[in-house]
Amino acid sequence: MKNVLVLALAVFVLAPSTVVTCPYPAVAQVSPASPLPSASPGVLDQTLDVEGVPVPLRDFATLIALMLSVYVPMKGAHPTSVIVTKKQSEMPAFDPDFHYAGNDGSPDQPKLTMWVSDRLGGKPPHDAMTSAAILGILDSGLGGPQFQQVYAAARKDDLALGPAATDTWKNRRALSARLTTLIDVMMAGMTKRRS
Repeated sequence: MKNVLVLALAVFVLAPSTVVTCPYPAVAQVSPASPLPSASPGVLDQTLDVEGVPVPLRDFATLIALMLSVYVPMKGAHPTSVIVTKKQSEMPAFDPDFHYAGNDGSPDQPKLTMWVSDRLGGKPPHDAMTSAAILGILDSGLGGPQFQQVYAAARKDDLALGPAATDTWKNRRALSARLTTLIDVMMAGMTKRRS
């Protein structure tokens, strides 16, 4: 049910507007155009504070849709995952189950490399997969201006750790984990309201 709501939200936000035609073409040609009523901000234009940056809910919906596209085959340009099974001993100590290992640099359709521990038998935790997908999307520059601003600050903090740090992506991984939690809370709230 949760994934259906996420997909419905993503389709609502990303679907093109409906075109309405006049059933009387002559009237449409003769009548002067009336101004559209001023649109009040919609729910998707409301913002949530993420690390001090106001991010519109519309950007969350876009991020969720992109995150889903990473693991679900779809038509059109979108980020995809390349999942590589690794021995447990090859997995980073800070990401022992599922790890975002980088992308191929393609601007429209990046391939995000994910490592999964062989001990999981191909069934990594949902939150780890979500967090890795979000990290890959932001690392690819597809998060939208506000999310990319937050990501750039986390990247700057990671660079300040220096090359001797064990986890040179510590702050970016923490950001994607917080975004995963926030998205889970948002989706639980939507599911509760729909029930």
